[in-house]
Amino acid sequence: MIHETDSGMGQAVIEHDCILYAHRTEDTLIVYRSPIVREDDDLYQPVLELIGDAELVHHETVADDGMAFGEAEVSLYRIAAEVAA
Repeated sequence: MIHETDSGMGQAVIEHDCILYAHRTEDTLIVYRSPIVREDDDLYQPVLELIGDAELVHHETVADDGMAFGEAEVSLYRIAAEVAA
């Protein structure tokens, strides 16, 4: 599961248990969210700010019993170096 703190998936920048996580590496933003979290939800607005004009490079839905409704949407964004720092 991408939201585990020892997952090696970079620094956690947003964590809302069982519904929304965002992790950042040098040049990637990883968003892991339950399908109950919509892009127009207030909870998701800080994620949209992090995404900015980043390029979506991967998106998939995975089974995850630890997330609300038992699944998660995984999105990977390539972010500019100045944003990642």
